Amino acid sequence: RQPSVLEPIFSGRIEKWVGNFTPRRGKFSSTAQKLPLKTKLHIYKGKIKGNGNPFLTSLANGPKVFSVVTSDEKGLFKVQLPAGEYTVLFETEDGKLYLNSFDGDGNFSTIKMIDGQTTSETLIDTREAVF
Repeated sequence: RQPSVLEPIFSGRIEKWVGNFTPRRGKFSSTAQKLPLKTKLHIYKGKIKGNGNPFLTSLANGPKVFSVVTSDEKGLFKVQLPAGEYTVLFETEDGKLYLNSFDGDGNFSTIKMIDGQTTSETLIDTREAVF
């Protein structure tokens, strides 16, 4: 498939938060770290039910993966996508798909791509963070 020049770009960063992120006098603990994460992003067209679980448990009747891209050693990624709504999950070190962000209706959060526009997101692995 040949991308259009108007086809939107989705870019961003994946971070792994480690340590205590509970604010104290406006600052986080000195042990709190935001580390870049090199991993694969799985991009699905449409919404996916999450039901509050940050791990994707089933896609039995859900969408098929639309694209897979890999972030670099700085956690950065960039991909052209056709206009539409997408769910983006990323792989944990044990190969599970993860996203700890939800829309309030039981679905994982989505991104909306609009022709000619760039959308940027920071995806965060909070499994080793305390709030």
